[in-house]
Amino acid sequence: MVSAAGASAESGIRDDVPKDRAEIAEAKVDIVEAKAEIAEAKVEIAQAKVDIVEAKAEIAEAKVEIAEAPVEIAEAKVDIVEAKAEIAEAKAGIAEAKAEIEEAKAEIAEAKAEIAEAKVEIEEAKAETVEIQPDAGSEALIISERGSRARTKDNETGTRDRVARDEARALATRTSARTPETRSSGAVDVPVNDGCTPT
Repeated sequence: MVSAAGASAESGIRDDVPKDRAEIAEAKVDIVEAKAEIAEAKVEIAQAKVDIVEAKAEIAEAKVEIAEAPVEIAEAKVDIVEAKAEIAEAKAGIAEAKAEIEEAKAEIAEAKAEIAEAKVEIEEAKAETVEIQPDAGSEALIISERGSRARTKDNETGTRDRVARDEARALATRTSARTPETRSSGAVDVPVNDGCTPT
């Protein structure tokens, strides 16, 4: 027979078994979750390693850029100096252009003044022309009369010349038509050239 103490111990063991099983199940769940967390941690660690590699590459690139920066800064300073020189040259060109424009304006003003003076002179000349028009007409009439007289004299002279030429031709014709006479001595009379008949 089982004693009362033994029965009580056996009953206590039986009561603890369900509790232990529940705890074991919970522990298994915890283990699974822990494994999942470990796997996730491993992934994060791998990603962190990749990030570290990329960070190192960026650091190396930054170091190169830092090393190249002084050269780029020097080049930039040279570019700035050249730009300032070009700006100064452009300003000088603008000032020179402005001076030329002022000179051109002065020349235009002088030309306008000369044109105004020329117009005044033209108007004065027109006025003088109007004042001397009667005298000019008289002078033109005198010149016309002189020309008419000169032409009349030329016509008279031409008429006399034609008459003289006609008389000379007639005399030459009569002389050439005359037959030479033979003398008793056998000599032949030679017509005397009067200066008008060709020999």
